[in-house]
Amino acid sequence: MTINMTMFSTIWLFATFGVEFASYGANKFLFMKKLLLAAFVMAGIGFSAQAQQGSVLLYGNLGLETQNKHSKEGKVTAFTIAPGVGYQFNDNWTAGGEISFATAKFEDEKAMNEFKVGPFVRYSYPISNIFSIFGQLGAGYQGAKQGDYKASGAYAYVTPAISLNVKNGFGFSVAFGGIDFQTVKPKGGDAASSFGLTFGQTATIGISKNFGGKK
Repeated sequence: MTINMTMFSTIWLFATFGVEFASYGANKFLFMKKLLLAAFVMAGIGFSAQAQQGSVLLYGNLGLETQNKHSKEGKVTAFTIAPGVGYQFNDNWTAGGEISFATAKFEDEKAMNEFKVGPFVRYSYPISNIFSIFGQLGAGYQGAKQGDYKASGAYAYVTPAISLNVKNGFGFSVAFGGIDFQTVKPKGGDAASSFGLTFGQTATIGISKNFGGKK
């Protein structure tokens, strides 16, 4: 196949995911099924070598999380956008920085806006010329605002994901949750911490591009 056909198919699949992604909270398993099917379709369209040592990684993730909490908050729906940039030291290790913006909607309450910034480390393991798996560890500062409520603190997370490599250094990744730890201190209040497992509660899709590197 030609490069143009590969990129056209990738764009078409992302447009399809946009519709499915918006309804993720209502039908998680259908979304996952279509996402995995699309990955195999893309694998048949084209492939490339893994990202090269010394390359610069640019990526952007979109995340959607839904939780039915047994508390006064009730159902929580959060949407996140997270761009990042890193340097790939070798075929496995990448380190860099990321920033994320999120909006969380609680039942019958104002939306909460959240902001995070910090470094990340990623370990990738290629399982073929097309597919690889990676785990990403991130930590840093976070802030939140909801009406008159303001808070700040720290966060840390570990997220496993599957990556599909397409032509010209482009990649497509999917993840369905991970492990996270947070500390939050409201303005004028006491600090609180939380530990969470979000497997099956969060869907994240991402697109990335590697620039340069040794051939």
